[in-house]
Amino acid sequence: MFNRLLNLFFRKKRKLDQNQIKNCRTLIEALLSGKYNKIHNVLHVDDGNNSFCVMGLACELSGLGYWEPWTPREKMRNNHTIVYNLGPEGEYMKYSPWYETTLRPNPDLCFTGPDSILEYYGFTKEFRGELLIMNDGSSSFNGLADRIEKYVEENS
Repeated sequence: MFNRLLNLFFRKKRKLDQNQIKNCRTLIEALLSGKYNKIHNVLHVDDGNNSFCVMGLACELSGLGYWEPWTPREKMRNNHTIVYNLGPEGEYMKYSPWYETTLRPNPDLCFTGPDSILEYYGFTKEFRGELLIMNDGSSSFNGLADRIEKYVEENS
């Protein structure tokens, strides 16, 4: 606990470039638009209801890849769960529920894949983890949009 507080106090701020700020604002607008339904524990569910977690929506808006079904051995309870494919090398962005990977939430174990999505928005791994915990907790898309806005202000 003490180390976590020290890390929060002494963490380095990241300087976002203009494209990252623009990309964050696009994500904020989408979160506030009411066009998307918030889901937990997966990036996106292809259920016809525009269902995304915050990082799934970030993937969708980035346009850096495309959605495809999980293989049967990776499929969870919901048959509509899909992953975000980021390239010909088979790089995937996948969010596995924390209860499948550890006894307590640890976003670094849950969210796997290359850092291109993080770089697109200028998010640190720590901030990504914060967003995932907020998403799977009680935060609404409005609350997540507020937190991203604060992150942009802190790092501009």
